Amino acid sequence: MAASPSKQQMPPRPGGAARPNLADILSRVENNTPPVPAGVCALTAREQQILQLLAEGLAATAISRRLYISLATVRNHTQHILAKLGMHSKLEAVVYAYRRGLIKPPLQD
Repeated sequence: MAASPSKQQMPPRPGGAARPNLADILSRVENNTPPVPAGVCALTAREQQILQLLAEGLAATAISRRLYISLATVRNHTQHILAKLGMHSKLEAVVYAYRRGLIKPPLQD
């Protein structure tokens, strides 16, 4: 099936997955994602901490070193965050969390 000429094609990623468009991600988060129901999907304190560190740009390995937990534990928490927020990527989760006040922007020097 050929792509429509009105849509710009992104170069393929390794493994054949399409590269997400930031505008599409922001649009999905803003327009199509229902608000998190209070009490139903509440993030734990550790999940909030990890989400904050993801928002600051830390990789999973850096988070594991900073919090003295295993890389597998960071990955598990990240998957739980994505599931609870109904997001498909860490970027979506961070944008969603900023817009809903779940995390605060990092302080700038």
